[in-house]
Amino acid sequence: MVTSSLQDDINRRLRRIEGQVRGIQKMLDEGRECEEMLTQTMAIRSAVDQVGAKLMEHHVDGCLLQGFDCQPDQLERLRDSLKLWTKFGQPAPAMALPYESEPEPIRS
Repeated sequence: MVTSSLQDDINRRLRRIEGQVRGIQKMLDEGRECEEMLTQTMAIRSAVDQVGAKLMEHHVDGCLLQGFDCQPDQLERLRDSLKLWTKFGQPAPAMALPYESEPEPIRS
């Protein structure tokens, strides 16, 4: 079960993400520059990753390791590893730009 402080933290983060998504919708409607919208999209992705990391940390502590005799330093190393993965992990598959076909050669 998620603690009330964690729930408050995650809800606050999700409301911020929701506002950022609405902001991109407004930017689209206003015809804003693509770079601005991409910057906001990357910020949203990072924020969602942070929510996932918070939930994963809670899951590891409260579910997976419950009943295990785990040394505090080992638990801290596990948390640090999860934080590193969040910070430097592989981009989501949707971030890869698919090529449906080879680009057309430039003709002069």
